[in-house]
Amino acid sequence: MRMKQHGESAMRVAALLDGHPQVERVNYPLLPGHPQHELAVSQMSGPTGLLSFELHGGEPAVRTFVDRLQWFKIGVSWGGFESLVYATAIGWQREQVVGTEYESRVDKLVRLSIGLEDAEDLLEDVERALSQL
Repeated sequence: MRMKQHGESAMRVAALLDGHPQVERVNYPLLPGHPQHELAVSQMSGPTGLLSFELHGGEPAVRTFVDRLQWFKIGVSWGGFESLVYATAIGWQREQVVGTEYESRVDKLVRLSIGLEDAEDLLEDVERALSQL
């Protein structure tokens, strides 16, 4: 039941992000428009609670977005039941991507672990934070 809830809520958050003008890219293969959607559907029994996305505006937008979230806690542990956010641009892992193919994306990347909070609360929280960019 827990994993089902994580996945269903994450799918809703991913769909919200996918259609938002402040979002450059959503990395969630279960979205129908994702380039690896068919592969993901063939290999996965259901959606996952983990996703990432890239914001227009780089590090300043990422900082504002993370600061405006109310339901998401900042963290890197993805095994809990609470919703978490982590942004490489403002975290300790930034140095690990410098010099790699991901360097150009590090300043705009946000990772979410969707928890068991009410999906409507999480959607409102993400929408509110995006609207303040």
